[in-house]
Amino acid sequence: MKLRKRWVIPAAAILLAALAAIGWWRHTQTPEYKARRLVSEMRGRYQDRTPPQRWLIRLGLMKPPEVRESKAIEKDLAALGEVAAGPLLEAFNNTQSWSLRRDVTHALGAIGLPGVPHVIRAFKGTDELGRACLVDALVEVGPATVPQLIRALEHEHPNGRDGAAQALGRMGPAAKAAAPALIRALKDKDRQVRWAAAQALGRMAASAREAVPALIPALNDEDAGVRAYAAGALGRIDPAVAAKEAVPRFTKDLRSEDVRVRSLAAWSLGEIGAPARQAIPELIQALKDKQWDVRSSAAFALGAIGPSAREAVPALIHALKDKDSRVRFSAARALGKIGPPAAAAVPALSEALKDEKDYVRQAAAEALKQIRPTGN
Repeated sequence: MKLRKRWVIPAAAILLAALAAIGWWRHTQTPEYKARRLVSEMRGRYQDRTPPQRWLIRLGLMKPPEVRESKAIEKDLAALGEVAAGPLLEAFNNTQSWSLRRDVTHALGAIGLPGVPHVIRAFKGTDELGRACLVDALVEVGPATVPQLIRALEHEHPNGRDGAAQALGRMGPAAKAAAPALIRALKDKDRQVRWAAAQALGRMAASAREAVPALIPALNDEDAGVRAYAAGALGRIDPAVAAKEAVPRFTKDLRSEDVRVRSLAAWSLGEIGAPARQAIPELIQALKDKQWDVRSSAAFALGAIGPSAREAVPALIHALKDKDSRVRFSAARALGKIGPPAAAAVPALSEALKDEKDYVRQAAAEALKQIRPTGN
């Protein structure tokens, strides 16, 4: 009898251990566990490594055997579907690593439509750079997300509405079904949402023609950024309306005593682009403004107008010698966008290849390619 009792306890312990092991094994087979393990593997690609090592891994020059390619991990996560979205977004929100955020973005895009609601909810707690990554994920999924994004324009948090509008804009004409909702968003109480809505409508171009009556009043928005994006949208949707409604008021603003008004007026004319050609004389004058940001914005606008701004070439050549490198950069970019009609600028741009600032040298080199596409 004692012998039987002596064996009962060990046998029970073994049975319990076996049941626990079976339970744990079953747990490890659940989609949730697999998702978290894969996300942990993804995070491990960059944890506990020095910055140079992380760069080498990203460049493909350092591939330790214990580290799988991120594409393989993304494929496994995509196969798990929606269940992987939660762990992925946890990893996204708990890191400042751009590399990890990029990998998570691709994985969310690979999951497709089932992961979209999770991405939209995640907008609430992200910063501007985080929202940009999440927008990338939605764009990877494609136009099939449009119905969900239209609903997200009513999101309780402005970050959610802003992210939805940005994603719709990135899809361009393919998201034209969202135009009515974006028109309503032009009156959102949050200026970032109004910016994104105006920009999105502009990217839809002629397919968003129904937005014109709403964009004209937006030219008087209290926020200068909204006014500029509304002007740019009109320039892409209906150039004639932009030339009539927007160009005259921004041309007048170039003569304002307020430097910020002058700078934003020039930027707005650049957003309008080619339809702003009637403002060329005033923009040439603005290249002489005492404030660098006005001069830089004027150069940007002349470049955005394109070949029609050939009369500005002498003034832009002069701007290549501006004391502010940001103005020199904008002037070089503008000459490149004017293209072959800016051939007279070739000697000055060749000289700009020696500029002390690397980004000015790069802009000059690119401009020379645009002016002389065949290298002649």
